[in-house]
Amino acid sequence: MDHSLTIKDTIQLFESYGQELTRAFYDNLIQNDKITAVPNYYMGTGASYLQSLSLVQVILNKTQNFLRMVVGDSCDLLFEVLEPDFREMVKRIQKNKGFVKVIVVNGRSRFLEQLAREYPTNLNIVYATTKVPVQHFIVSDSKMLRLEEPHQPLTLDSSSDFIKATVFFNNAKTAKPTEELFDSLWEHLT
Repeated sequence: MDHSLTIKDTIQLFESYGQELTRAFYDNLIQNDKITAVPNYYMGTGASYLQSLSLVQVILNKTQNFLRMVVGDSCDLLFEVLEPDFREMVKRIQKNKGFVKVIVVNGRSRFLEQLAREYPTNLNIVYATTKVPVQHFIVSDSKMLRLEEPHQPLTLDSSSDFIKATVFFNNAKTAKPTEELFDSLWEHLT
């Protein structure tokens, strides 16, 4: 009998138990400069998507001015779970006169399209297609970075340890080159 968690199982766990506990844990470590890099797979089999949701939630809640993302065709799985956090971040960034730029690769995002209609001045989306796997990432305020290993499309039935990523906090030296890569991609695509 297979006892591995799926993405769907992990989302249910996160929504039921994970949000406040894990966010408080990471917030404390980051605020006190105890960590600068966290691989999402260090907790062991089955925990990586749960930890990914928690770490992305921390990034969204800490972002003040700028967020750049490269996401894939299943990005709405993430956005639907973290919708309140993403929405609050966009509001905060608009108030601070910053921006959110998202490149969606090989797919569409109904969530982002709807939100961009509400925040047309500071939420911008570009769609791109490619035949090779692309590394997805998030860069926030030039100091936070989440780098995923390239992977096949994600579904609710995918194993929760399917995605491997490392998150860097308080680390402009690591985040800045990826931010520059994003800006180059954005300029090429727009």
